[in-house]
Amino acid sequence: FSYPPSSRCQKLRREQNPTHLYGDTGNVVIMLAIQSDKTCEDTIYKTLFLETYHSIFIPNVFTPNNDKVNDVFIPVGKFQGIVDYRMDIYNRWGDLIFTTSDKYTGWNGGINNDITKIVHNGAYVYYIELTDNQGETVSYKGHFVLLVDY
Repeated sequence: FSYPPSSRCQKLRREQNPTHLYGDTGNVVIMLAIQSDKTCEDTIYKTLFLETYHSIFIPNVFTPNNDKVNDVFIPVGKFQGIVDYRMDIYNRWGDLIFTTSDKYTGWNGGINNDITKIVHNGAYVYYIELTDNQGETVSYKGHFVLLVDY
């Protein structure tokens, strides 16, 4: 088997049931080359379309107290094929207090992520919208609890 991440860098495997995890979606070309012990050889190429898959977990509580455990509110999961992302955080009065378009940037509990402006304990609302490379837009909305002092 050959899994070509680029035409110059191929990874050849010599095992009976090989597997490979692709890092993104879209069309990929897979090559299967066989050779018998009697020098009989054959090769086949197959183009596969890897579909978009996204599955996220959104926490319901976080504690931005700098103990290095659960200090940031951030969705986690599989973001394969996501081309557009936005997360907004609102306080109980509906004021937007944080927004990001980077799926790897979470909220640290400060207004606009300013650690010197940590908000109070309480319930907050998130709105997350993502668009995949197939043009499908999915939104998630809900609430979570922030605990600074516990």
